[in-house]
Amino acid sequence: MLGKARTATFFLPQETVRLLRTGLELGDADNQLHNKTNSKQQTGTVGILTGNLITRQSYYTEAVVLALIAFKNTELTFNQALAV
Repeated sequence: MLGKARTATFFLPQETVRLLRTGLELGDADNQLHNKTNSKQQTGTVGILTGNLITRQSYYTEAVVLALIAFKNTELTFNQALAV
């Protein structure tokens, strides 16, 4: 049995994309653009852009729960090719 899910996706601001294209890592780009320190270990990009309405923790929590669907519903057959 395999559980599989992913986090939501969102658009990055062009200012961030420009910094990424210069070779910066996302956390470093966020730090520079938003005048933060060590943001990737704290709120992360999603926290910065949503004003912490979505936290780094909650962002990944739903993906983990969704990955457990197959284990919670063992009487059903899940086809990986039909993910929504």
